[in-house]
Amino acid sequence: MPEKLFNFGGFIIKIIFACSTGDKIPLIDSAWYRSIIAPFSVEKVDKVDFFIKFVNQMPEDKYFLKKGNSLYIKLFTQLNENTLATPFTINVSQFEIIIEKILSYLAQKHGFAFIMHASAISVNRQAYLFLGDKGSGKSTIISMLCKKFEPLCDDKCLVRKENGKLYFYQLPFVEKNNHKKKGIRLPIGKFFILKKSSRFTIQKGDGCRLKDFVLNKTDSQSILSLLEDLGESVYFFYFSDKDNFLADKLLTLL
Repeated sequence: MPEKLFNFGGFIIKIIFACSTGDKIPLIDSAWYRSIIAPFSVEKVDKVDFFIKFVNQMPEDKYFLKKGNSLYIKLFTQLNENTLATPFTINVSQFEIIIEKILSYLAQKHGFAFIMHASAISVNRQAYLFLGDKGSGKSTIISMLCKKFEPLCDDKCLVRKENGKLYFYQLPFVEKNNHKKKGIRLPIGKFFILKKSSRFTIQKGDGCRLKDFVLNKTDSQSILSLLEDLGESVYFFYFSDKDNFLADKLLTLL
């Protein structure tokens, strides 16, 4: 049966097309796949971290779960620790939910890695991350800086510790500004916590704040301690979304 390999956040995921249509399914035949997923494909790997099986029907043939007066769609069935099955008819949003759950699981299983609510740009072959809650301006800041800096993401990314350094990984998710995905991995330069203001300024921040923007929460004390120790790389970024010269101002400080 057809198979495809992908590197999502440094984790290798194999998709197995165990359905009657093979790999001729709506997801794979879409423009979304070609622009968002295909750039993460790989040819050969030493090991696979997780398997996704596209099937005609769920193994137990249950697509809906009823809880009280609510009816829920069951997106997948866990076959074993590192394998799940999902109907080949799922849509893009449902597939993204599955991928995020897999990455959150692998991040906690294999050590220091987590998904962050952040946007990012490339600066001198380093990733500069902009952190904030919904509405804080993560997508806005990228649209303001993209003429001077390469945009990497505007909503979510994966951060991993490798050989004592932190690395940024692009993720295969649809985002507001529709930046082209390339499966980019870069060392992290700085973390900027966004603050709306009438004047542009950058001030030293607090590493303790970083855990507020981690999506896959973990009880690992080592991770929390490391985040708190990143004070030298954390800054508060005050900006106005009406500042037409923001990119030039940032350039002068780098």
